[in-house]
Amino acid sequence: GVKRADAEIQVTLGGKPLWFRLKITPLNAQNGDMIGRVVMLQNITQLKEINRALEDARDEAVRARAEAEEHSRLKSEFLSTMSHELRTPLNAIEGFTSIMLSGMGVELSPKAEDMVKRVSANSKRLLHLINDFLDLSRIESGRLELIKEPISPGQLARKWQSEVSVLAEEKGLDFIVTIDPELPETVIEDDDALSKITVNLLSNAFKFTHKGHVSLDMQRDDDKWKIIVSDTGIGVPVHAREYIFDEFRQVDGSSKRLYGGTGLGLSLVQKLSRAMGGNVVLKSELGEGSTFTVTLPLVLPEETTQGVGQ
Repeated sequence: GVKRADAEIQVTLGGKPLWFRLKITPLNAQNGDMIGRVVMLQNITQLKEINRALEDARDEAVRARAEAEEHSRLKSEFLSTMSHELRTPLNAIEGFTSIMLSGMGVELSPKAEDMVKRVSANSKRLLHLINDFLDLSRIESGRLELIKEPISPGQLARKWQSEVSVLAEEKGLDFIVTIDPELPETVIEDDDALSKITVNLLSNAFKFTHKGHVSLDMQRDDDKWKIIVSDTGIGVPVHAREYIFDEFRQVDGSSKRLYGGTGLGLSLVQKLSRAMGGNVVLKSELGEGSTFTVTLPLVLPEETTQGVGQ
């Protein structure tokens, strides 16, 4: 007969399958002769059911992940195609309005010039929104490529100041730019990503500020550097600070909200900051204003020794 066994067996009782583990072990005398067997029968039906449930859950998770990745890929492809199709006519509109505003063979009345400027401003705004969508898609799909090269914080600050100065003029706000003299003249970073972060923060600050000022402060902090955008605007409620960086989330999510926008800007700021090895932090007092601080690693060219203020 069988001296030793360890097996699982299935039986059906009342139409229900049951699983048992059968274990047979020989029982030997002191002289080594087998004098019997120890037979153990263990009901493992519940264990089998748990294992089956775990396998089903694992298979479902794998299927769901594959489905999510496919949806993400399709979304990225759609956004990329849509962005290209929309940017082509927008670039044409922007080109024609630039020609008209330059006065090359076209004389515009003050009213017509104002209308063309509005067309140009809104086409730029739409193009900016499309680029935000595309950037988020690239980040989510892991296709974002950062091109890090020597850049000048001082020159970038002047460029950003020029880009958003019209916002300050339209609302009668002071725009204050401060650069830490200890910040090196040249750093290694992605110009495009850095500009998107800062211009988004500045545009957001001007949107929610009706009196006072908006400031841009660039500081060195040991082996890091900071871009700080502050305003004297309406501030952010405590409850909204938990989701302020989420995609498509706004402080006022009602259909009758006073401020436009899609809720993409701050989400893009956070994702780009993290992709660059940094982070962004918000400090705000309701009714007094907000401060967004972007902290990034300070990477220097070997030959850079002078500061901006030197």
